[in-house]
Amino acid sequence: MKNTLKILFALSLSTLALPAVVYAQNGMKQTEMKQGTMMQEQLTFKSLHAPTQGRVSFQKNPDGTSTLMIKGLKTEAAPDLKVWLYKKAVQDAADIKKASGQYVVVGGLKTFSGNFSFKLPKSVKPDDFQSVVLWCDLVSTAFGVANLR
Repeated sequence: MKNTLKILFALSLSTLALPAVVYAQNGMKQTEMKQGTMMQEQLTFKSLHAPTQGRVSFQKNPDGTSTLMIKGLKTEAAPDLKVWLYKKAVQDAADIKKASGQYVVVGGLKTFSGNFSFKLPKSVKPDDFQSVVLWCDLVSTAFGVANLR
C-alpha cells in the first residue's frame, strides 16, 4: 500500500509537467540512434511497478564503446526516471537493491515513449550486467526490467 501511494504521488507530480533531468554520470550521455556494428539480439521489457514495454539491444561502436538502445519504449511518466544497467537478473521488483556497485546509471528520461540510445564509456561493458532497469528515484521502485540473459 505504501509503494502504491508513492507511485500515485509521483504520477501526480508528473502531470504538473515537471521534467525529469537528463544527466550524465561518468561521461555517459544520450545520443542519436545510429546504424552500428554488431547489434545484439533485442530483448523486451517486463512491467514491474508500472506498465512498461519496449525492446533493448546493444551496439558495439568502432571506438570500442557500446551504445544501449531502447526502441518502442512506453512507460508511465515520472519526474525522475532513470535507466540503469544492473548486475543481476531480475524476476520481480524485490530483486532490485539500490546498493553501491550493483548498478550504473546510464541516463535519465525526459519523455516516456519512443526510441532512445545511450553511449556507454569504455569502462562500462554490457557483459558485466544482467539487466536494464527503469528506476524511479522519487518512489524508490523499478517501473520495468529487461533481462539480458
